[in-house]
Amino acid sequence: MQAGEPPSSPRTRVVARACRARIIEFAEGDEETLEALAHLRRFAPPAHLAGWDLSLMQYLEQALASLDETESEHAE
Repeated sequence: MQAGEPPSSPRTRVVARACRARIIEFAEGDEETLEALAHLRRFAPPAHLAGWDLSLMQYLEQALASLDETESEHAE
């Protein structure tokens, strides 16, 4: 984000994949927990979480959305 990379860039997608893997691991793959975490990221992101500020949380959400979009296009 600081380097000006768009959320859809290849480099950012690598980081988004790693973040998504950790989110899934944290939720232990539970769909309800994953949905709750996604809801928090979208509608009530923490102002500061382990060095992640609001703008970084929003950037992550955009990167995850771009990743999901890109991967669904390749799956078709």
